[in-house]
Amino acid sequence: MTAPATAEAARWDGWNTALKPGHEPIVLARKPLEGTVASNILAYGTGAMNTAACKTPPGDAEGRWPTNVLMSHAWAVDEAGWIVDGCADGCVEGCPVAELDGQSGRLTSGANPRRRNADKFRDVYGDFKGQTACKPVRGADSGGASRFYAAFP
Repeated sequence: MTAPATAEAARWDGWNTALKPGHEPIVLARKPLEGTVASNILAYGTGAMNTAACKTPPGDAEGRWPTNVLMSHAWAVDEAGWIVDGCADGCVEGCPVAELDGQSGRLTSGANPRRRNADKFRDVYGDFKGQTACKPVRGADSGGASRFYAAFP
């Protein structure tokens, strides 16, 4: 990325022109190979994808884009050499889940207060007014932002 060249450009630095898309299809196609991938690379100088160049560098605490990421707790190796969940007794330093929670802080979500159960606050009108089936189900919970994402051991 380049730095903004003017004060006006700096004012708008980081702004975007659209919301994040909820679906980002990727289509990859290529013509049939003549022989093996290796022989095509040697003959034509192409045939492989440099996927390692697309990865977020380690130690980047600012996150990544796009946001469709699977989270995993930090792992460790036990005495037998098996990879195990290093956060089984709580997140350890460097755990991606703990990093996200550290960035977001503790968040609290509350259930609807009684005054918000009136039909007018629930956008329920007509024949459905007053029915208990239309009441939203929201639980009160708290924790870091990681609670909204699947976190695998």
